[in-house]
Amino acid sequence: MTTRIEVVRSLVEQEGGSGGFSTWMDIHIEAQKDHKSISSYLVSKKTGSAGDRDQVDLAIAEDIRRDMAGKVSKTKELARYEVGAIAEAEIGCAGLTKRQAEIVGLRQSLSCKEIGELLGVSPKTVFETYSKAVRKIKGYKLRQDSGIPGGLSDQQAEIYRLSREGYKPKEIAGRLGISPETVYKQLGRIKQKTMTKA
Repeated sequence: MTTRIEVVRSLVEQEGGSGGFSTWMDIHIEAQKDHKSISSYLVSKKTGSAGDRDQVDLAIAEDIRRDMAGKVSKTKELARYEVGAIAEAEIGCAGLTKRQAEIVGLRQSLSCKEIGELLGVSPKTVFETYSKAVRKIKGYKLRQDSGIPGGLSDQQAEIYRLSREGYKPKEIAGRLGISPETVYKQLGRIKQKTMTKA
């Protein structure tokens, strides 16, 4: 019997470089977006009064949401454990440390144990470093999709987003629970980072 993961793997291999998803990270991010969309749909539909047809639609949407949650979980696991789960081009873009970039590059073809032996560190250290890099790359890709420039820290990305939405620095500070001075400093850093790349 063929598992769902084997089916997805064969689809990914078939899509390859033909405009489809190229990595488990891409598939994971798309699954996460789909799950968020169906969850938003459910929230919006549950707030109104529902007829028989709406109840059927809600039941179907809830089944889809459960399936999507499983897909998100499985593709996240594959992005972390499978060799070659991240595209080579993503390694240089996500603001990884030199060590993270080195490990992610080696992880394209080697196991954590093999990398550990090569670098003289434990496989656990390799896996933890790789996992942090995967989170950074995922954050970078999600920010890129939402129009937030690369190279910003999580806090800077949130300040950038709120600023773009029209919030004043004091309002941003209140929303994020930080001081207005921190917001002003981060806005300066954001400006430097975005002007350097332009």
